[in-house]
Amino acid sequence: MSIETDSEIPKIKTGIREGDYGDNVAELLPIDPAEPTRMTLPLEQIREYDRNPRREKNPRFEEIKEVIRAMRKRGEPIQMTVTRRPDERDKPFMVHAGGNSFLKAVRELQKETQDPFFGEIDCLFVPWRSESDEVIAHLVENDVRGDLIYIDRALAVMALRKEIERELGEEVSQKRLAEILAQRGYHVGGQPEISRMQYAVETLLPCIPRVLQAGLGNHEIRRIRRLDTTIDQYLDRIHMPEKLEEARAIFYEVLASEDDSELGITLTERDVADALCDITVGDIQTARMYYTELFMGRDPGYREPIVIDPIPEPKRRAKRKSAGGQTKQPNPPALETETGSETKTAAFGIQGGEGATYPGSGSHGPGVDQTQPSTPKRILDPVVGGNEGQGPNSNHKDLRVRMRDLAMDLARRQDIGS
Repeated sequence: MSIETDSEIPKIKTGIREGDYGDNVAELLPIDPAEPTRMTLPLEQIREYDRNPRREKNPRFEEIKEVIRAMRKRGEPIQMTVTRRPDERDKPFMVHAGGNSFLKAVRELQKETQDPFFGEIDCLFVPWRSESDEVIAHLVENDVRGDLIYIDRALAVMALRKEIERELGEEVSQKRLAEILAQRGYHVGGQPEISRMQYAVETLLPCIPRVLQAGLGNHEIRRIRRLDTTIDQYLDRIHMPEKLEEARAIFYEVLASEDDSELGITLTERDVADALCDITVGDIQTARMYYTELFMGRDPGYREPIVIDPIPEPKRRAKRKSAGGQTKQPNPPALETETGSETKTAAFGIQGGEGATYPGSGSHGPGVDQTQPSTPKRILDPVVGGNEGQGPNSNHKDLRVRMRDLAMDLARRQDIGS
């Protein structure tokens, strides 16, 4: 090293005496262990993870404090897992894989009691891997306890997605993100769940922040999203897709009016249909019918037809003439019924039981002509709102016509009125 001027010599001497080493202090600090290592740290040398997924106070915070008090009574040492970023060796260690609420509780107890027991913590140091791995470790720990609200979890996963994209240097799709998280030990439920989280963060959080922070769950978010997506189907069904942007604005306005952390979201499909009525069909009942049917996954313009099996056209029996020239009615077939071991014959009905044959009909029933083609089935369509040519009484008319046909068939079988 060469010194160009004599003026630099006093500065160097002062730096040696006072320990002024410029801006490279971190380079002179001890290097953190490369393997997991046990160490005892003063409480002030441990801090919370600055990207903690939990944003709201832990609802079990007082329970955690009671657990720590019980540990003190039993004389059990307080243990934590810590880590530190390689470029932050001049800063305190951070809690690793959860433990932020635990650290807060220890601090409160130390402040309340001034007990030296809470002043030193038995720690396991874990070497730093990456920012994304650290976030995943905290998420996994919170999921194990099951006390992380949905919106905090969704915010953490969306932030994690950006961090992974930064580390990889490329965009990551929802499907690939789910695969990467699963490979690292965090199973979020696949691409559909990540899509739901993104919807909660980007769409619902600006609209209903209080309800989400109060703990609105996955089930309710699914229902709200279903109400939202049904608007697209509804407008397509009534041929008004150009109203989508206006309809969505109305929906979010109605949704925001229910941002009550105590009552939650009570919005129903009928409420949405009523709100959209003025800009769509104009009739409340029609709007409710279409929107509700689509919300339930049904097509409002279709119903399953009722299929009625036809009664075959009977073959007319010829009349017989007696010896005196008078017309003689044919004898009705007899119906055999069994009582105990006796067989009785009725004066009307059909003869025999299983396997019996019938006059002029083979083995298929009285008066059925096997040579004639089968009659096609008659289909009675139920009332469908909005279909042309059908009114509210069309179903009744069909039934009356069918009853008349059945009566005429019965009369022909018994030769009544011929």
